Amino acid sequence: MKHCKFTIFLLLFIQAVAFAGKVDELKKELETELSDAERCSVLVKLSNGLISKSTNDALLYAEEALELSKKINHKGYQADALNTKGIIMKKMGKYDDAIKLYKQSYSIYKDLNDQKSMAIVLNRLGVSNKNLGNFEVALDYYAQAKEKCLLTNDTNTLLSIYNNVGIVYKHLGEYEKALSNYFECLKLNEKYGDADDIANVKNNIAVIYRALGQADKAFELYNEVLKLYENNNNIEGQARSLSYIANAYSDLKKDYVKSNEYNFKALELAKQYGNESLIANILTNTGSNYSGLKDYKTAIEYFEKGLSVYDKSSNDYASAYVLFQLSIANRELNNLSKAREYAEKGYEIVKETSDYSMIRDAHKCLHVVYSAMNKYDLAYLHLNELHKMEMKQNSEEKNKLLAEQQAIYESYKKQQEIEVLQKEKALSEAELNKKKITIYAFVGGLVLFLILIIVVIKNNRDKSKTLEVLEESNTKIILQKNIIEQKNKDITDSILYAKRIQSAMLNRNENFAKKFKEFFVLYIPKDIVSGDFYWLNENENSLFFSVADCTGHGVPGAFMSIIGYNSLNAALEKNISSPSKILEFLDERVKNALTSSHNEEVKDGMDIAICKLSKNANELVFGGAINSAITVFEDDIQVLKGSKKYIGNGLTDINTNFEEQKVSLREGEMIYLASDGFADQFGGEKGKKLKTANYKKILLDIYKKPLNEQKEILLTEFEKWKKGYEQIDDICVMGIRV
Repeated sequence: MKHCKFTIFLLLFIQAVAFAGKVDELKKELETELSDAERCSVLVKLSNGLISKSTNDALLYAEEALELSKKINHKGYQADALNTKGIIMKKMGKYDDAIKLYKQSYSIYKDLNDQKSMAIVLNRLGVSNKNLGNFEVALDYYAQAKEKCLLTNDTNTLLSIYNNVGIVYKHLGEYEKALSNYFECLKLNEKYGDADDIANVKNNIAVIYRALGQADKAFELYNEVLKLYENNNNIEGQARSLSYIANAYSDLKKDYVKSNEYNFKALELAKQYGNESLIANILTNTGSNYSGLKDYKTAIEYFEKGLSVYDKSSNDYASAYVLFQLSIANRELNNLSKAREYAEKGYEIVKETSDYSMIRDAHKCLHVVYSAMNKYDLAYLHLNELHKMEMKQNSEEKNKLLAEQQAIYESYKKQQEIEVLQKEKALSEAELNKKKITIYAFVGGLVLFLILIIVVIKNNRDKSKTLEVLEESNTKIILQKNIIEQKNKDITDSILYAKRIQSAMLNRNENFAKKFKEFFVLYIPKDIVSGDFYWLNENENSLFFSVADCTGHGVPGAFMSIIGYNSLNAALEKNISSPSKILEFLDERVKNALTSSHNEEVKDGMDIAICKLSKNANELVFGGAINSAITVFEDDIQVLKGSKKYIGNGLTDINTNFEEQKVSLREGEMIYLASDGFADQFGGEKGKKLKTANYKKILLDIYKKPLNEQKEILLTEFEKWKKGYEQIDDICVMGIRV
């Protein structure tokens, strides 16, 4: 597992890269005439942008922003500056300082009631405590952050929290809990994220499989991720995936030669993209492989190349790791003075941090080097420091264990005392009761005899009354049974009538279906009525068609489908013909429909894909809310992705706009729209989801066939996959040939 720690350095480093491209632009802006508040804003952004390049420069800008925000008493920018300074301290490995700064910024955000920023800071407090080994504290911060994310619908931070909780459980060796959180993160990413987000989570899941020694599952996931990046032509993502596969070959199979084959491919792509942090990471991992092959001379060459890249970017924390690797390699070649030089440089970096693991590695490295140089006094000094650290950790663990045991013992002792007092009390009461029993026995017997005589007389009188009551109760039960049966019949009849209404609504589409060369809809409600619906309409120049997936299924979904269907028709009546504008109109209508007079929002809505096809030319305009469209022609399958925004009041980024795409279609090309019910169905031999990849494979197999035959094949494949499992959702698949 030698690469795992270094891979974490890379992931932390990459987070700041997104700002780097704006640095020059921000510096120029700083030279213009700005108000104090505007200057604060630019200083904070500039500090964030420089974190990946130079922590020292980033720190200077953050401190300037902090001083200026205090001077003008701007609490918002003051909190932002403290937060940014905390990020810099964390990157430098000064986690205690980072935590202090995060807490100060959190206090200000709390006064400002900025719930979203509070969630972000709580998440970062969790990360810093995790890096200090305070895993329980980290989990508590993550739980608080998660609560606030759910209140503010902050999907991005929520995704980060699930991922970070998974990392904590990985460190604790609780792999099932780690996987559970990663899978939750994956589920949200599949709903709201993009291919890169999905790839990152799958990489983390693969790390767990690596830790469990499940090589096949790890390699399967890494290759899935690589394929995702290749399909999106993401050069940087491909480089990272190849690097992870290389690490897996090294860790799981100890195949250092194969590992470096992947490293060399990754390095070529990383250089092409220009990601220096990734280049340094790959160079270092390549050096580690040569160390594994005992080729320490070549290992040193690669370590030095990696170190030079990190030195340029001022990534001191990662540099320390490489310095220790250089020390070990030089020691193996008996270059002891070099080994000492590198170890001491690394120690100078990490001794200012609070990272227990890295400081321990530094003392261990120096102890071994000084021992090899026969400098036993210095060797003993570092061995003693190492021993004190381990004793401290053991002592802390021992004290914690003793405290727990003491608490258990105190609780046990208290319980014992309570039991003794209860026994003594019981004995005293028993003596008193004996005397009372003797007195009461005679009186009780006499009274009992009299009562028995009275009861016998009364029972004879009541027997006839009881029979009358039983007959009356039985009549009521039969009557209630009939009422319940009638109500069930009325409810079922109402739902069946709702089905007729919904069917009539959808059957209006059949006239428009004749406008297409070929057309089919596979429509399978989970219950009597459906939350999925399809829609076709036209204006003078274009044909419109859509498939929508409303929140829920059954009666609630059916109500939502009617709102959606009528809103789409209303959009055309108002001469709204752009798919993106139709989506905006639909979003507004659904939100208004689901907001009560008391401004109480119902968290419901729909995912939808809308297509506009010109009548005179095969030009398609597509717009989607979460849902996508698929086109197939001559074995080439294309996915038109929907916007990452939900129709209605669901968990989504309200600032995201609905976008649309234009494509030219060829004669005979197929267009498919679908809800997620088909791909999400559980089944098969292992009871897993069918998944979008298998759905697309089916489409590739059938797209040349007549559409009535395609519909039958899709139905057959669905039933074959579902066999033995309950249908989990409504299903709607539409196919059109142009």
